[in-house]
Amino acid sequence: MSHYPAAPRSLLLPLVILPLLASCSSDEPAPVPQEAAQTLLVYAVASNNLYPNFHADTTEMQAAARHIDIDRFPIMLYCVTPDGDPELKRMVKRPDGSCCFVTVRTYDRSIFSTDPRRMKAVIADMEVAAPAERYGLVCWSHATGWSPNFSGHQVPGMDKSFGQDKYNGTSDYLDIDELADAIPDRMFEYIWFDCCYMGAVEVAYQLKDKCRYLIAYPTEIMNAGNCYNTTLQYVLRDAPDYVEAARPLFKSYDDFSVPVSVGVFDLSGIDALADATRAIYAAGEAPEASALQNYGRRPNGPYYDFGQYTLSYTADEALRSRFTEALDAMTLYKAVSSKDFNGFPFDTEVYSGLSCHYLDPEVISPAEDYYRTLDWYKRVY
Repeated sequence: MSHYPAAPRSLLLPLVILPLLASCSSDEPAPVPQEAAQTLLVYAVASNNLYPNFHADTTEMQAAARHIDIDRFPIMLYCVTPDGDPELKRMVKRPDGSCCFVTVRTYDRSIFSTDPRRMKAVIADMEVAAPAERYGLVCWSHATGWSPNFSGHQVPGMDKSFGQDKYNGTSDYLDIDELADAIPDRMFEYIWFDCCYMGAVEVAYQLKDKCRYLIAYPTEIMNAGNCYNTTLQYVLRDAPDYVEAARPLFKSYDDFSVPVSVGVFDLSGIDALADATRAIYAAGEAPEASALQNYGRRPNGPYYDFGQYTLSYTADEALRSRFTEALDAMTLYKAVSSKDFNGFPFDTEVYSGLSCHYLDPEVISPAEDYYRTLDWYKRVY
């Protein structure tokens, strides 16, 4: 999520709702575990400046749960905040229909929530507390796509990937190779990144064995993030509709002329896309970066439109057609606003729903070295 000013959606759900979350500190016991249809795990790293938005979003989840059968579709929330120990909670419904989160387990602060060991433990605990036929995951925090922070290395000036867990003066992050290692193969039916820049082809490919569907944003997303009170009804049901879930998110920003982007992808087609991409990269030459649509705030990337970048490699119509067909087959939905976060126009015709890194062989840096370790780089270059 962006650290920039909140989007107009906050006008629809003002922060005066904060006390409502506090009032849901309930002594009611969590339900006895029994197999459900689908369990949603929201993994929220809110120990940063997004903390007020975390309260707003969890209140939206409580509002949505009133209209969802949460016995068949449990909502689990792992959260770490600036105060208190991390907790795993489960949504429960009171006799009057109101909903609140009750604590299932408390964790100590000796391990960061951006440590793969913690995420693995939480996923395992979620399976025990709310076993289901299938699972979904929402990753909630700051993020910067494939671009690493090298937590533990603390290389100065590097960006982060997923999450920012601030504790005792230290910020820790979870790079996407670590994120992939933390998630069991074929664990989730979908992963929704409610954070900035995770709609990147490098992220999608790194997670291709972890989920079937990916919902993510190639640009920033304003502080308010997802509109959970609207979107959850489309994913927590017998026939989930990820496209219909993404539409109101886009509309909630675009109707107010606030920059936004979103894409929904079926990752079962990403290997065919990788093959088509590899054929183009082998046959052509990289375009000039200055001619590409940039989804970052900085003029030099590092997030360029994946479709435009790849198609600019070659004029070979057979290779271009193969690539376009593979990308179209994988793309279930894509939408982008008319202007970017700097106020400049987006070319909506160019927008492919995914970003990618501009690989310059002459650039030498720790980040470029890291990029060459990613599964996408190994597959297509």
